[in-house]
Amino acid sequence: VALLADTLHWARSGGTAQDLRAAPTHLLSYAQICDAPAEGPAKDDAEGIIREAVDDRMQVGEGALAVGDFVRALPADLPLSVELRSKALREAYADPGERALAVARATRKFLASLEN
Repeated sequence: VALLADTLHWARSGGTAQDLRAAPTHLLSYAQICDAPAEGPAKDDAEGIIREAVDDRMQVGEGALAVGDFVRALPADLPLSVELRSKALREAYADPGERALAVARATRKFLASLEN
């Protein structure tokens, strides 16, 4: 049994940094990060929720989610994964290698900004 913390679902469910800090750390194997606009689909819009999760995620630091608070609330040694299924990125970077490099650069820049 494990818990998977994900910034998009955490934000959309009303999660807080305090909630993350209260999670049993032995159940956290890793966390997923991405960003998104402040407002998401309505809670009863199943199609919109799926579309956002599959196509509308954003590079960390480019949206309005409290990704920094999320990361800071996790154990410092917890592995992070970038979950960034994004139609905009697929269109901007048709080559998967170029897309991965763009995501890696943006993620590293964002994480480095948290160290300051």
